[in-house]
Amino acid sequence: MVSQTLGGRASRLQSTKLEGRGCAKLRVAQARKRRRRRRRRRRRRRRRRRRRRRRRRRRRRRRRRRRRRRRRRRRRRRRRRRRRRRRRRRRRRRRRRRRRRRRRRRKEKKEGKKKKERNKERKRKKEIRKEKERKKEKHATVTAEA
Repeated sequence: MVSQTLGGRASRLQSTKLEGRGCAKLRVAQARKRRRRRRRRRRRRRRRRRRRRRRRRRRRRRRRRRRRRRRRRRRRRRRRRRRRRRRRRRRRRRRRRRRRRRRRRRKEKKEGKKKKERNKERKRKKEIRKEKERKKEKHATVTAEA
């Protein structure tokens, strides 16, 4: 017979060996374990109840503030809608006008030449590029033959 109460795996292993009063001891040990588990669960529940009480107090304060805010929001919403519409229209018009004028002025100031002169310079540059490409092709064919 075992004098002390067994716990965990030991109680399961020796439950077959014990008979009569020994089985009763095991039952008592198992009942104690269940009580300890229940006590732990109850402690967790008590903590949750305390948090719930704090939330209820906060909700009461929020309800009072919401009533005041609703009156203010109705007035602010009407003003905000009017301001947003005016700002969007002004920003779009200013951006388009500034971009177009600055691009045209910069090109004219830097070059300061007429369209015909610009086109002539572009054609000269194209011809120079084509001549360079022809020379490279000739050099490549000569090196391949050699």
